[in-house]
Amino acid sequence: MVDERVNFLIEKLENLDSSNLDAQNLKIFYSALKLPFNENFYNIFLRKNLLTTIELDIYAKKSTDEQINLILDKSIPVDFKRVPILLFLLIKNYSHLINKIINFFKTLPYEIKKQVLGNLLFDDKLLLEIVSYFKDDVDFVKILVELQRLNSDMANILADSYEPEVLFYLSNYDPIVKRDKSIIVKLLKNPYTPDDSLVKLKQLFYEIKEKELTKKIEKDSDKPHDADNKEKKSEVAILEKLEEKVEEKLSETLYTKILKMSVPEKIKLALKGNKSARNILIKDSNKQIALSVLKNPMITLDEIDKITKNKSTPDYILREIARGSNWIKDYQIVRNLVFNPKTPPDISIHLLNRLYLKDLEILSKSKDVPNVVQAQAYRLVQQKNKAKK
Repeated sequence: MVDERVNFLIEKLENLDSSNLDAQNLKIFYSALKLPFNENFYNIFLRKNLLTTIELDIYAKKSTDEQINLILDKSIPVDFKRVPILLFLLIKNYSHLINKIINFFKTLPYEIKKQVLGNLLFDDKLLLEIVSYFKDDVDFVKILVELQRLNSDMANILADSYEPEVLFYLSNYDPIVKRDKSIIVKLLKNPYTPDDSLVKLKQLFYEIKEKELTKKIEKDSDKPHDADNKEKKSEVAILEKLEEKVEEKLSETLYTKILKMSVPEKIKLALKGNKSARNILIKDSNKQIALSVLKNPMITLDEIDKITKNKSTPDYILREIARGSNWIKDYQIVRNLVFNPKTPPDISIHLLNRLYLKDLEILSKSKDVPNVVQAQAYRLVQQKNKAKK
């Protein structure tokens, strides 16, 4: 069967006009490239100039690793128009250098990457083989979405990404998420999935589960027995509390997942994770992990408000928040810091002048804050009242 296929392609290649490679001729050429090395193919590629000298050596596996590294290091110039063929041959014949090949691809301009991933040589089988190397590569996933090349098998791998933007594109790729509940569940359980994506995914999940439960209830509705009626009532109760149950389950799953993480993994998650992950990690006993949450670019003012209000928040967290010029522009954050007994006194005293008189008066009588802060608040109240007269 293989021999028949080879002979068929040899005949087609011999009659192929290499000066006019239309879609049909390209398909024949690429089909030959995908098969194992064949001396007849090699001679035709050479005679008809279908491959360059470098490409021929790679096709025949004549190039040394040193020569391949020179290409991948860009010491040997490459024609961008030939990159899809070059990369295909490298992946096919020099798979032991896959990490360097992948890194070479990542350095290419966006449009060239798109040209590669849209090429017929990069079929679904090949994309599935390499997708795990691009789990955290935004350009790769964005291009697959744009070209509508993403399938459920690829999405299943990408759903484990540590890159929020990758998960954002995946969550918004309706051809998959709207019909694959397992992908939705994976994305919901991933602590790196962005908060705005979680809103959509939860809604999709509720809708799917609601349909499943409603269908089951309708199916059981004709059953006359008491036991069946009890079962039906139980299903209705589950349906009514579906959102609550899902939220509870997701929280438990996330907490368990984080408990098993190493310190470096927790720090990485703190820096890039979603709100649910941040809420857990800000309470971590490891100072470096908790402080890393404050460096997460997605952290909101609402979260900072809750952290500064919480009287169990450690002093080093409150000190770090006080250093954040954007956060302390907000009056409520300033007030929270000053009224929080865990805030270091030097920070509180420095912020006292920012408080309104009514808050200073409350603070001057408070038993929760350190005496030095209360006393300074009292002095400021006296000064402000004297200035009014």
